[in-house]
Amino acid sequence: MKLVWTDDVFLSLKDIQDYIARDSKYYAYLQVEKILAYEAHICKYPYSGRVVPEYSDESIREIIEGHYRIIYHIVNDSLIEVLTVVHTASFFQFTGFGIF
Repeated sequence: MKLVWTDDVFLSLKDIQDYIARDSKYYAYLQVEKILAYEAHICKYPYSGRVVPEYSDESIREIIEGHYRIIYHIVNDSLIEVLTVVHTASFFQFTGFGIF
């Protein structure tokens, strides 16, 4: 299983890191590392995340890490695309698939 992080995800992670770093650079780094560490878990257990409540699509799922939602799309049996990482208080509005 291959996992692709979209450019939007890296922009979101940078924003998350910058926001947390205002209080602690160490915890900012740690939070981003925890989010990125989910790659192996998502690849091994793609259906372990719950279906994103804003959508009824079984292929769009999320895993919660701390206060953040890692939202991903199971494209097929060999590819997963991480769409975004957003704060749990945020509403996820899907506008289309990044690489497809």
